Amino acid sequence: MYRKSVLLVCVMISLVFAATVWTEDFQAKYDTAEDCKQVRLLILREVEGFVKNDPEQVYSCYSPEETVFYAKGPDDNTGWRVSNGGAEFVRQYADNAATATQFKNPNLQHFVRIKCVNVNGNNAVAVARQDYRMADKENRETYTSWFESVFFAKKIRGSWKITGAVGGIAYDRDMRKNPPPAK
Repeated sequence: MYRKSVLLVCVMISLVFAATVWTEDFQAKYDTAEDCKQVRLLILREVEGFVKNDPEQVYSCYSPEETVFYAKGPDDNTGWRVSNGGAEFVRQYADNAATATQFKNPNLQHFVRIKCVNVNGNNAVAVARQDYRMADKENRETYTSWFESVFFAKKIRGSWKITGAVGGIAYDRDMRKNPPPAK
């Protein structure tokens, strides 16, 4: 009887330990999935701020308390632009949203896709792709372009904020003649 009692106690302790480990592992995976979702929404909110010409929305996505690093890939082989700074730098960057004109054309189609997010504790890195397509019916041309950016984010006081970005790490532009209208 004593052996059965000891065996039963050992089995119960093992089950409690296994359940605790499983629960902690499950919670960690849930937390990571939720953090990934929050980082995705953060990046989409930043891009949306430019589309809506809303500097305050863009500004709210960044951490003015952190040094924010920003780099942009070459446009027409002009070279990389690299900069960094604190709240003042973030404010200047966000204020660019007020004058962004590329989204005002009614023929423009703009798509954003967050390709991947990796969260490690309170730090995250994500890759986003933006695609643009605009048809010029008068000249029968279609302009397409896309670029990918890497965003760095940090969880600060429970909220995810962007702390850096590298834009234009991969990109392409193309202008195509559309076929003549069918007769």
